[in-house]
Amino acid sequence: MEVLESVLQSLVKDRPLNFEDCVKKMRLHWQDQFSNQIRQLLFNFPPDQLTTSGQPFWSGPKRCPVPLVFSIDEPLHVDYVYAGANLLAEVKD
Repeated sequence: MEVLESVLQSLVKDRPLNFEDCVKKMRLHWQDQFSNQIRQLLFNFPPDQLTTSGQPFWSGPKRCPVPLVFSIDEPLHVDYVYAGANLLAEVKD
């Protein structure tokens, strides 16, 4: 039931009506994926976190992430939002 509610929310209630809505939605998606979720992870596991054995949590293959700050001057950020907005615009029709 929870999955169906999520689908209904995405496809009907939060459906972008125009390309501007698609850009807004993708900008928020970028913020969630590359900043908010990383900040939450770092809240739960701070950079100086130790394991129960006293070893650094962020060591070996687990490198400590850094949340990104969106910049209109960063082509990769803008390209991500633009490409995602184009995909949303194609799907909405």
